[in-house]
Amino acid sequence: HMILRDVELETTPTAIDALSRMHGRSLGASTAEIEGATSPVMAALGHDLLLRARAARRVLREYPLLFDTEDGQRVDGSIDLAFLEDGAWTVVDFKTDADPDAHRPQHLRQLKWYVHALTALTEARVRGYLLYV
Repeated sequence: HMILRDVELETTPTAIDALSRMHGRSLGASTAEIEGATSPVMAALGHDLLLRARAARRVLREYPLLFDTEDGQRVDGSIDLAFLEDGAWTVVDFKTDADPDAHRPQHLRQLKWYVHALTALTEARVRGYLLYV
């Protein structure tokens, strides 16, 4: 997830390898984990959503969000990626869980809050997507 946070949307495997080594060392990852990070990140960057983000006129990455709902709940998080396309925002929440099905309800709830908050803040249409990497 940290590599996806820091990588340029248009990059090379060499740059991803460098980020992987840097983050892997800081996390104490094994050599196999570090070497295995490049391929999934490249695949994510080749996904249609990220290709559309690269072409968008406005892109937000790691956008901090603090939003109070009408019923007094506070949404506090960070939108991984949002981009403006044809007058509507698209939110992409990256997920790197080993077992995505185990946490899917929580992932969907988080994404719905991000979509709701960005809709309220921008008064624009907002679509949300989970991107499992």
